[in-house]
Amino acid sequence: MTSRDPYQQLIENKFQRYNALADLAAGDTMLYKVATEQKGRQVRVDGKWVTDFASCNYLGLDLHEEVIASIPEMLRKWGVHPSWSKAVMQPEPYLEMEARLAELIGVENVFVIPTATLIHHGLIPALTMKESLVLVDRHAHNSVQTGCAIAKARGATVETFRHNDMEDLEARLRQSGDEPSRLICVDGVYSPNGAFANVPELVALARKYDAILYIDDAHGFGIIGEDPSPEHPYGRKGNGIVQHLGQTYDNVIYVGALSKAYSSMAAFMSCPARLKDYLKLHIDTYVYSGPVPTAAFASTLAALEVNRTQGEQIRRKLFHLTKRMVDGLRELGMAPDGANYFPIVATPFGKDADAQEVARILMEEGIYVTLMLFPAIARNKGIIRATVTAANTEEEVEQFLRAMKRVRDRDGGIRGAA
Repeated sequence: MTSRDPYQQLIENKFQRYNALADLAAGDTMLYKVATEQKGRQVRVDGKWVTDFASCNYLGLDLHEEVIASIPEMLRKWGVHPSWSKAVMQPEPYLEMEARLAELIGVENVFVIPTATLIHHGLIPALTMKESLVLVDRHAHNSVQTGCAIAKARGATVETFRHNDMEDLEARLRQSGDEPSRLICVDGVYSPNGAFANVPELVALARKYDAILYIDDAHGFGIIGEDPSPEHPYGRKGNGIVQHLGQTYDNVIYVGALSKAYSSMAAFMSCPARLKDYLKLHIDTYVYSGPVPTAAFASTLAALEVNRTQGEQIRRKLFHLTKRMVDGLRELGMAPDGANYFPIVATPFGKDADAQEVARILMEEGIYVTLMLFPAIARNKGIIRATVTAANTEEEVEQFLRAMKRVRDRDGGIRGAA
C-alpha cells in the first residue's frame, strides 16, 4: 500500500475548496493578527498602534475598573480554576450568577456554562429527538448550524428557511406532519450586520404550530432591552431581544452570551421549571464540559452590578457613538446597515477584492475592523464590519470616518454597495 501523508490529504481535499480563505490567510489582511499591547481601545498590531473597532466588548466592561478590581478576591477564595463538571459539583457563585441572570431577563431559571457554542452543541440536540423537525434560519450563526447538524446526526430532520422570511418558515411548518417535536432556530441579532430577528412573528408561528423557538441572542444581550423610548433607544436593562420587542417566553428558549457585552467567559440558557431536571441529564455539554473560569464568576457578578447602577448611562453613550458612525457613513454616500443603530456597523462593498482594498486603506489609517468575506459570508458580498464599544471615544469614531472618506475619495472611489 502506498504511504500517504494524512495531513496533506486533509489540506488537498478540504481546505483548498475554500481557496479564498487560504489566500486571505496567506496575505497581509485583518486575519490572525497578534495584539502585543493595549491601551484603552488602542492596540499594537505589527508594531503599529491602531484603533480597535473589531472588539465585541460593547459595554466596555473589559476595561471597567470595578470589574477588574472584583477578580483578585474571587481568585483567593476559589483558586484559578474550579475543575469540576457541573454534574459533580459547582462553586456557589454559579448559583448567584444564575439567579441574577434569571431575574434580569425575566425567566424561571437559567443554566450557566462556559460558552454559547457549548450550549448550542448540547442544547439543540437535547430539545430534539429522532424524527423531530428543526427549521433553522439560513443566516443563523455557525455554532447554531453545527448544533442542528448534531441533532440531524441523531435522527432529526433539519431544514433551512430563507433569512427572516416568515412566509417561507410558515410554509415549511404547514407542510410538517406528525413529528414528535418542532424547533425553530434563529439569532436574536445577526452578527454580520446587526439585523434583528422578527421575534413577534416568530413567537406567533411557534405557538401556532406547537414549536419551540430557540433564540441565540449572543450579541443582543446586554445592549437592547425592555421599554425602548427616545430617552432609551436601546431600551432599558439590556435584558435582550425578547424583552426589547415586548414578547414573553412562552414556547421560547433564550440563549445569551456574557462574552460580548459583559466581557466574561460564560453563557446561559433559559430553562422552564418543568424542563430543568430533563435538561440537566440530556445536555451533553452541561454534563461533560468544564467549568466557567473563576475570574469570570467575579467579572460577571461585578458587571451585573455595573449594569444595574450605570447601564443606562453606558448604553446612551454607546448609542451616541454608533449613531454618529452610521450617520457619518451615510453623509459620505455609503450604505451601512444601521436601521436599529445597533453597534455592529456593517458597510457592504460587494466584490471581495474591493473589501480587501478598503481593509488595507483602513489599516494604513490606523483603523482595525472585521473584514468579512467568503466563506464566512457569500462570495463577492464583502463587508467591512466596525463594532463600536462604550470604551471607544468620539475622536476615534471621527478617525474612522476620516479613513472612510479616504476610501470614498480614492481613484475610482469605492463607495460601498447599496
